[in-house]
Amino acid sequence: MSITGKFFCGILVNDSIDLEQLNQTIEKEYGTVELITEPLDFKETDYYFKEMGNVKRYWIFFKDLTSLDALADYKILANKIEATYLSSTGRDVNIDPGYLTAAKVVLASTKNFTHRIYIGKNMFAEVTLYFKKGSFRDWPWSYADYKSDYGIKLFNNIRKDYMDFIKKLEDK
Repeated sequence: MSITGKFFCGILVNDSIDLEQLNQTIEKEYGTVELITEPLDFKETDYYFKEMGNVKRYWIFFKDLTSLDALADYKILANKIEATYLSSTGRDVNIDPGYLTAAKVVLASTKNFTHRIYIGKNMFAEVTLYFKKGSFRDWPWSYADYKSDYGIKLFNNIRKDYMDFIKKLEDK
């Protein structure tokens, strides 16, 4: 039996993207969507501005639990979806797949840094948030929107639902 977690995608988009169409593509590729957060203005950094212009951030969480060892494949798929949304300046969509477990929030990446581990297929992963004393906590490398009050509250709520679901499975 494989270890499972709550799969999600953190998504950055520019203003020109048809979110309904993008969300349908993501659901077709990854599975039934349980929750889509409202897009928020992404002002934590100007890193993406040259490539994407004005950026919005939102998250999509999926209904079914997923095997943690699928993360590299999910990032490869995300890169393929991103490639269908290219403009003259680069990507108009950035999709970062990840998963949540009782202990942590993990994100996939194509980039290797000191705090990331290799997960196969030229992909890396990082623990972006960790759970301690009743709440998710951040690391020095955690993205500002993940460690924001909104991000922590969101992932705490998702974790609560995840834990309730796991408990129901165990009680069967």
